[in-house]
Amino acid sequence: MCAALRLLETADAVWARREAAAPALALGAGQPARGLPSLDPARLHDDAAFFEQAHEALAGLPAVELDAGQDSFRRALMNDLGHRAEGARFRHLDFVVAPYTGGDLHAEAQQALRAHPLATPADREACIELVRASARQARAMLAHTARQQAQDVYPSQAALPAARAVLRSVIQTLPPAVIPAD
Repeated sequence: MCAALRLLETADAVWARREAAAPALALGAGQPARGLPSLDPARLHDDAAFFEQAHEALAGLPAVELDAGQDSFRRALMNDLGHRAEGARFRHLDFVVAPYTGGDLHAEAQQALRAHPLATPADREACIELVRASARQARAMLAHTARQQAQDVYPSQAALPAARAVLRSVIQTLPPAVIPAD
């Protein structure tokens, strides 16, 4: 198989993986969101491994078989994949209740829900699944924060007011049954 075709196949696989869990990408492509970003440690590990494998596949392509535009795209995608692999590997240190992560996760979920079509029964069922995913994401934010607390990993004092604001926003927009009483 030629290098250009392998480049496109790898890029398509990366796009499909990212789009499945990134509402902004799906919405930007004019499609309804199919999922939300995961905070599950096993999924983050799988994502890191996938991005590393894709990076290695691109690194193994012979640049001499690609035209200048294709090689530029290959190098840019490799750079992105390297950052994504590292980001997934160290996500456990990210404060998901802080505005720069938690706020973005929550805003993206709300955007996906507002934009989701409801014209057909399948659309409605997919939207209900997004609501369930949003609930799972809120529970995952709580679990992620509890794991950090167990490891004595805390946000700075300066970040606490904004983190409280993010949590209030999440609590106010999700059904009460989703948020644990404690």
